[in-house]
Amino acid sequence: MTDSLGSSLVPAASLRSPEAGALSATRFALVVDDEQFVAALVSSALEGAGFETAVAHSATDARAVLAEIEPDIAIIDVALGRGPSGLDLAFLLGQTRPEVALLILTQHKDLRGIKSATDGLPGACGFLSKQAICDTSVLLDAVETCLTANVPQEQYPIPTTGSLAHLTEGQFSVLRMIAQGYSTTSIAAQRNSSVSAVAKLMRQIYAALEIPTGEDINPRAEAVRIFIADSGIPVREGLHRQ
Repeated sequence: MTDSLGSSLVPAASLRSPEAGALSATRFALVVDDEQFVAALVSSALEGAGFETAVAHSATDARAVLAEIEPDIAIIDVALGRGPSGLDLAFLLGQTRPEVALLILTQHKDLRGIKSATDGLPGACGFLSKQAICDTSVLLDAVETCLTANVPQEQYPIPTTGSLAHLTEGQFSVLRMIAQGYSTTSIAAQRNSSVSAVAKLMRQIYAALEIPTGEDINPRAEAVRIFIADSGIPVREGLHRQ
């Protein structure tokens, strides 16, 4: 849809219910813009709406930040100065973190050209003219629309009821990989992340699933048990047992 300020959002084929528990959890946004004032403006608006934020001023810096965090959405300026562009970063996220919603910022008033350049990005990819971000309500509406529309194109979508409904897209994706038998190191490598970032996300998963702490319960095993009970046994591609 497009409004008078030039924002354009690409809706997904289906929407996840906004009542799902994952949408009520604390959410993390990555803001990438080479203009410090713009990055601070966007970050401040998001923090005012309850988001935690991280800011990067280049695609290279953003990749370093992404090694340590698991954002729910990335707000990325197309033009990032010298080096990889915002679109390069968006395509990287689309390949390695498809559960991350994307909102692309651009100076172009006519968004048709930029939209055609992003053909192939998975999930919900929104577009917003930078002239519109001064209106906080427009910015936040674009962010929420991207988050709501970002339904993962996976064999095992997040259930809308039960314990798993309280997970974010990133948490569910990592738990699915744990249930597939991957180690923390392997998960970090596949997600272009760090072991410490995955370990932090795993602790958030255990908390969201309300897994008790103590010597009697192995939280990783209990999380897998909950996943299988609610979503079934996930297939690990490329694994062949004799």
